[in-house]
Amino acid sequence: MTDLLIALLGGVVGLVGGYMFGVLRTLNERRNERRDAALAEIYKEMVLCYRSLVAWTDDPHPNPDKPNPESDTTVRRYANQQFPKFVRTFYSNAIWLGKGTYDLIEEFVVASRKALNELNDMRADGSLPSGTNPKRLREERLSPPFYKVQRALRDEVEASRDILLSRIVKNWWGQRRTDSGE
Repeated sequence: MTDLLIALLGGVVGLVGGYMFGVLRTLNERRNERRDAALAEIYKEMVLCYRSLVAWTDDPHPNPDKPNPESDTTVRRYANQQFPKFVRTFYSNAIWLGKGTYDLIEEFVVASRKALNELNDMRADGSLPSGTNPKRLREERLSPPFYKVQRALRDEVEASRDILLSRIVKNWWGQRRTDSGE
C-alpha cells in the first residue's frame, strides 16, 4: 500500500510541477512578447526620427522649407513632428528598458533635441548660423549615440529570451547547493 501511495504522490508532484513549469513558461513568453513589442516600437520611432534628420542633412541643397516631392510637408516640419513622437514613445515604454539602455536613449534624445534646435535655425541656403556643415553635425553628434542605442536595443531583445526560466533554474540550483551544505 505504501508503494502505491508513494507512486501516486510522485505522480501528483510531477503533474503539479509540470503544470507550474508550463504556466511559468507561458507567462515568461507573454511578458517577452509585450517587452519585445515595446522595444520594437521605441526603435521604430527612433529610426524614423533619425532618418528624418538624415534626409534633411544629406540633401545636397538642404533648404529646410523645400517641400518634399512625396508629401506636402517640408523636411523641417517632418523632423519636428517625428521628434516628439519618438520621445513620447520612449518615455511611455521606458519601463521595459534596462538602466544602461535607458541612459543611452536619453543621451540620443538630448543630442537629437540639440541638433534639431540647431537645424531649425538653418537658413534657406542650407547654412547654419554656427557655420557647422549640417551633414557633419549629424555624423558627429547624432550617428554615434544612434548606433549605440541600436546595439543596446538588440542586446536587450536577445537578453529577454527565457530570462524568467533561467532565473528560476539558477535560483533553485543555487539554493539547493547552498542549503544542503554540499
